[in-house]
Amino acid sequence: MTFSLLSFLEDADIRDNVPCQIKKFSEGNTIVLEGTQGMDVFLIKSGTVHILASMTLANEQQKDKGIAKLSANEVFGELAIFDNNTRSAMAVAASDCEIVVINGAALLAYMDDNPEQGYPVLNFFLKQIVQRMRSSTIRANMIMEFYLQEQAK
Repeated sequence: MTFSLLSFLEDADIRDNVPCQIKKFSEGNTIVLEGTQGMDVFLIKSGTVHILASMTLANEQQKDKGIAKLSANEVFGELAIFDNNTRSAMAVAASDCEIVVINGAALLAYMDDNPEQGYPVLNFFLKQIVQRMRSSTIRANMIMEFYLQEQAK
């Protein structure tokens, strides 16, 4: 049986302990800004979201680079509950979206207090993080291969 974070959040005990709200975003609207503080976790209920990271080019020009396109039942912002760091990327609605905004501090406290119920959530987050790390490794290898080929010319 596949774990559904949305179904998990609809459980009465979870609703009582982990505040959530559904927000709607129109295509092009910013959901999260890179570099901001926050512990909320975002679950895409419907629509698609672009995850963008800012980079500064050699000429000091700022450029946003797309690093992921996420869709229904995927999460973003989950890293903040584990390291309490600033947001490492920006999230922008790639289409009209419904996003479940989950209070990350309350979710983390619930998982700590209820490890059996929290384990599937942690496992869900871990699987998504690992998938993104694997994709990043593939992209980094492609960039390195391109760079080495250019250096060999």
